[in-house]
Amino acid sequence: MALLRPPKRLSWYLPLQLRLCLSTSASTRAELFKSVPEQPIPVEGTVKGCVPDWVNGKLIRNGPGQFEFGDMKYNHYFDGQALLHSFTIQSGKVTYTSKFLQSDTYKRNMAANRIVVSEFGTLGVPDPCQTIFQRFRSYFSSLTDPSHDMSDNCMVNVYPAGDKYIAATETDFVHVISPETLESEERIQLSKHVAVNTATAHPHWEPDGTVYNFGFSSGGYTLIKIPPSQHHVMDKASVLCNVPPKNRLRPGYNHSFGATENYLIFLEQPFQMDISNILRNKILNKGVLAKDFFMWDDNTQVRFYVVEKNTGKVLDTKFVTSPCLVLHHINAYEDNGHIVLDVCAHKDGSAYFTLDVDDLNADARSHHNQFIVKPKRFVLPIGLLDSTDGGNLVSLDYTTATAELQSDGSIMCKPEIISDRDFELPRINYDQYNGKPYQFAYGMSGTFEGLVKADLKTKKSLFWAEDGCNVSEPVFVGKPGCSQEDEGVILSAVLQYEENKPPFLLVLDAQSFTELSRVEFPGIQMHRDVHGIFVPAKN
Repeated sequence: MALLRPPKRLSWYLPLQLRLCLSTSASTRAELFKSVPEQPIPVEGTVKGCVPDWVNGKLIRNGPGQFEFGDMKYNHYFDGQALLHSFTIQSGKVTYTSKFLQSDTYKRNMAANRIVVSEFGTLGVPDPCQTIFQRFRSYFSSLTDPSHDMSDNCMVNVYPAGDKYIAATETDFVHVISPETLESEERIQLSKHVAVNTATAHPHWEPDGTVYNFGFSSGGYTLIKIPPSQHHVMDKASVLCNVPPKNRLRPGYNHSFGATENYLIFLEQPFQMDISNILRNKILNKGVLAKDFFMWDDNTQVRFYVVEKNTGKVLDTKFVTSPCLVLHHINAYEDNGHIVLDVCAHKDGSAYFTLDVDDLNADARSHHNQFIVKPKRFVLPIGLLDSTDGGNLVSLDYTTATAELQSDGSIMCKPEIISDRDFELPRINYDQYNGKPYQFAYGMSGTFEGLVKADLKTKKSLFWAEDGCNVSEPVFVGKPGCSQEDEGVILSAVLQYEENKPPFLLVLDAQSFTELSRVEFPGIQMHRDVHGIFVPAKN
């Protein structure tokens, strides 16, 4: 069995959002992965060009903004403490604010002036004098409370849940935040409301406010449903289904999942969590998510699980494909007895063992060869299995993706590449086209020096880039009353490598993918963020 472990000093965490800064030589570029001060007082930016007057609301972004406490420093990009920032757009003007999420983890670190709670790649020091016997006691406490000493540093994403907005990471905790003030209004422990120990930072939400999410529990892979509530956001939360992993000691990792009108789709992947090492290292006080907890098994196929939204029933058909790693799903939809599933697929997990903060701030050009991601389309023929004599089960005429019955009864799905340019951190016109047939996707290039618009019908792309710029995830904002899928703007927070050049909010016309305006913020230090959301103005 071929297993891939991370290099000894590098951390495990995968979300790919992070090989961001790799286009300018080390001698000329500023560090982008660093601590920055918060900016609680709104600052108005300098507009160059014209921000369309119909764009009114807040672009709220989340990501790590502080890496040092006292003499201790976080090792990993996803260890940094959550810094929320927002661009408030109104009548063609833009103001900027940022605030650190007042998580328990952040407050404990600040009070102790050291890293107290362990993160993905850094060991915390809750009590330097703790004995081995106290570590055992802590370990057994964790058996009855899986969130014991788990971080609530929710620095990955922001998403809506009913009329609330949630800051999230991939632990047992989320924070309800105010989009107006960026303050944490409530810290929620998910396991106290629904039988799940962790949940992704990439749920799906529907127009009525219902949220679906994927997580892990003692039952294995767990899908949860959170209908809107007039009282507490988690009042009506319930488990939709549990699916036991193929190997309970090495379940596959998932960062996101797909959703259509009637189905949820998640993958069991070769990037696996080593549960035995997790328990062993917990006793030895090496943290909850240490660097050697994850492995890549290139002898394990990817399995697609398809779950009915209404009933929680898992379809019996075993859909599989060759080993790959999917972190972000682009979109999924149903078409004539098929599920069409578009994803950003990596060849393996190797690139995600190289997210050490110091490495990211060094000249990392050599890592480009490891960072290979392809936008791919898989087609799962869920309704045609009894109507074929063999061969390709896919009958859609617009795709070259195939699905063939194997001797063991499984369906081998082979994808097609759907763009002439690689991209990651994909976004779509989510409000109108999530779970439906669509044409356009937006993302960041593999080196994150530019933005991509992919036409998934023609497989051609448009590209925006500017020398010395480091872009963030592109967020689509549709024009009110629009009749075309790509009628709107793209928003992206852009950092510049040269220290004397200010960060700016980039506004692109989503159709032509040309610059409409940029709003610069001289003298403001912005952090390298991860994910976020646009919150329309209430009026």
